[in-house]
Amino acid sequence: DGKSPMHGLWTDSMRTAAVVCYILKFHRGLQGALLTSVDVGGDVDSVAALTAGIIGGSVGLDFGDGGVPWKFLEELEGVEYLMARAAEFEQWLVQQALL
Repeated sequence: DGKSPMHGLWTDSMRTAAVVCYILKFHRGLQGALLTSVDVGGDVDSVAALTAGIIGGSVGLDFGDGGVPWKFLEELEGVEYLMARAAEFEQWLVQQALL
């Protein structure tokens, strides 16, 4: 039939949540958690996004050493725009006394 079998995680919310919880329990930093998320295979974008979001929400996310490695961002389309909007959002959070 020309279809290759699926290897990795299906797009099932319960399994996705379970894998995210497992990665969060055993992760060793953001880079390790993201690499593990991708290594699972299958629907990796959801797993990686949820994992990074939860880590960022709990410990914060920086760029460079100890945060999101620059090599992850080097070829991201529109990274300058994204960084500028993030800086504006951070300023707004400070002004609102939320940060």
